[in-house]
Amino acid sequence: MERKKYSLTVLMLLLLYPAVAEPTFSSRIYDAYISGNMTEWKKILQETEQQKNQSNAFLLEQINYQYGYIGWCLGTNKKNEAKVWMEKMEKNMEILEKRNYQPSMIAAYRGSMIGFRIGLNKMQAPFIGNKSITYAKTAMESDPKNPLGFFLYGNILFYTPEFFGGAKDEAMNHYLQALKNMERNTSWTTKNWNYLNLLTVIATAYYEYNQQDKALIYLQKALKAEPEFQWVKKELYPKFSKK
Repeated sequence: MERKKYSLTVLMLLLLYPAVAEPTFSSRIYDAYISGNMTEWKKILQETEQQKNQSNAFLLEQINYQYGYIGWCLGTNKKNEAKVWMEKMEKNMEILEKRNYQPSMIAAYRGSMIGFRIGLNKMQAPFIGNKSITYAKTAMESDPKNPLGFFLYGNILFYTPEFFGGAKDEAMNHYLQALKNMERNTSWTTKNWNYLNLLTVIATAYYEYNQQDKALIYLQKALKAEPEFQWVKKELYPKFSKK
């Protein structure tokens, strides 16, 4: 799977939520993630649309899968494809908002969606960027155990220029808090693509912050959790290991 630097930023907005939908879907998504098979990921998404199960938990998990695919589409410049799935995800979020289901998670998804919209058109950043901050803070305040709020706010702080309020040190604190929250529950860390994604996000942030040794620690942790994680095994670890 093609991995561009921009995709790292976009994929850092990927949502971190434990699997609650059909076990077959979650395990297949995990396999698609570690192998980099986004064709399979899309196929699974299409299958979820055919399911009669439209419970709150299922819709939230479906959003998670849609979100991952959208991030990849934007990272590989498939903007039209991204727009299609953004519309689908938007409809799911509206349903869950009306049902008042998991407001902290929905706030985090809303905030991350702002990042996708900016990915489609960077000119929107000055006009809608602050909304992402508001959503992130809402997610953290409404549920301090939800790693996504900390994760999202970390992204904002890390990738916003210092002149406009960015702060890499503070960003790392939020990333690590997200990881701490996640590692309190084995459902996040066992065969869960979101956990592996967070580890690569932290590693990449350290690498871009010129802390190569720390970056490698988190890549090693990812490989310990999943030795067949192809992106780390074949691309990130060799790249980050170079002096």
